[in-house]
Amino acid sequence: VSTNESNQQTIAQFSVGKILPRDTGYWIYSVKTEAGMTDKQVYISVKVAPYPQCGPKLNKSGPNYLNIDVNIDSYGGDGPIARVTILYKPSKKPTPWNILVVPITDKIAKLENLEPRTEYKVCVQLGRKGDVGVGHPGPESLFTTEAFVAPYPQCGPKLNKSGPNYLNIDVNIDSYGGDGPIARVTILYKPSKKPTPWNILVVPITDKIAKLENLEPRTEYKVCVQLGRKGDVGVGHPGPESLFTTEAFGLPPPKDLSLTPNSQTSLGLTWLPNWEGSEEEHVSQAECFSPDNPETTFYKTAPGNVTGIIIDGLKPKTLYQCRVRVNTKPQGEWSEPMFAWTYSDQIPPTASNINVLNVTDSTAIITWSIQEGHSITTVIIRYKIFDDTGYNHDIKIRNITITQYQLKGLEADTIY
Repeated sequence: VSTNESNQQTIAQFSVGKILPRDTGYWIYSVKTEAGMTDKQVYISVKVAPYPQCGPKLNKSGPNYLNIDVNIDSYGGDGPIARVTILYKPSKKPTPWNILVVPITDKIAKLENLEPRTEYKVCVQLGRKGDVGVGHPGPESLFTTEAFVAPYPQCGPKLNKSGPNYLNIDVNIDSYGGDGPIARVTILYKPSKKPTPWNILVVPITDKIAKLENLEPRTEYKVCVQLGRKGDVGVGHPGPESLFTTEAFGLPPPKDLSLTPNSQTSLGLTWLPNWEGSEEEHVSQAECFSPDNPETTFYKTAPGNVTGIIIDGLKPKTLYQCRVRVNTKPQGEWSEPMFAWTYSDQIPPTASNINVLNVTDSTAIITWSIQEGHSITTVIIRYKIFDDTGYNHDIKIRNITITQYQLKGLEADTIY
C-alpha cells in the first residue's frame, strides 16, 4: 500500500498480485485515522485476456498456401477482441513460430510461401485492449499443403494448315489443368495406323503454331501436347489426342500455256492438261494480277475438262500476269506465269530510236524501237527517193518482235 497526500487529501493505492477470476466480487477496505475507523465495500471484476475455444479450420489449400478460417466466433475470456494473430510452423521441424496478424474483420487468412506436401501446425491467438491483453494461443490444428500437379492440356491440339508433307498445329494450351507456370511445350505425333514410336517436337512456349514437317502424304497422324513446369515432377501427362491427315500431292501444272489479248478489257488464257486421267473431281483455277498493282489479285475457276477461259473485267492498255493450276482435294502446282497486255484504247505513238546502218550501193538496214502496251500488230516501213512526190514502197512487218529490216534494191548514189 502506498499513500500520496495532495490538496489536503490522502490517496491510497493498493497493488494485489496473482489475482484470479475467482477473486471477482465485493472487497472491503478500511480507513483508520485519529478520529476513528470506517469500512466500505468495493466490487472488483477481474478481466481475463480472450482465447479461442476451438482450433482454426481449413478453407482451401494449394502447394504453397493454406487458406485458414480463424474460427473465433466462440472464445473464452473477456472481449472485445482487438487483435487476431495466427501462429504457424511445420509440424515436424524444430522451427520457431511464424506470425501473421489478421484484420479482426477478416474470417479467412492466407498463409503463403509454404512448402508443398508439408504438414503445418496452426493456432490462433486473441488480444484485447489494456494491460495483459493478449491471451494464450488456442487449440492447434494440423493442415497439409498439396503436392504440385504438373500441368496438362485440357483440350486437344487444332489444325491450322496442312499440306502433303506438313501439318501446322495450333497447340491450344490456353486452358490447362495442374500447376503452372508452363515452362515447356512438347508436341508428340506419329502415324495413327502404324506401330511406330512417338516423334517429339519441343515448341517455344511463346509460339501458338508449330509445324510438323517431313510427313507422309495422305496419312493420318495422332497428335497431342505435353506440358512441363520447373522443379520436381515437372512434366505432366500428355493431353487429349487429335487426328489430322496430310494432303495428297497435287496435280502437276498444265502445259503449253498461251495468254493473248481478247479485247480492251479481257485476255484469253488456254492450256493443255499435263496428267493422266484422274478419278478425283478437279477444277482449274487461274490467278491474274497487274504487276504494277499486285494487291488486286483475282481468281477464276473452270471445270476440270475445260482448257481455256476468258479473263474479263480488266483495264485497257495494262500488262497482266496470269498462271493456272488444277486442284483436286489437294491444290495443284502453279504453272509458270504468262504475261500479256490488254488491247489499248489509245492511238499508238510513233516508233523511236530509228537508225540507218550498214548502207551499201543497194542496201541499208533500218532499226527502231516501239513501246509495249499499245496493241501494235503491224510495223509499216514506207520509203521513197527524196524528190519523188509520193511513197511508192510499203513494207509490212507483222511480227512486232522484229526491230530491224534490210532494204534491198536501192539505187546507188541516191538520197532516200
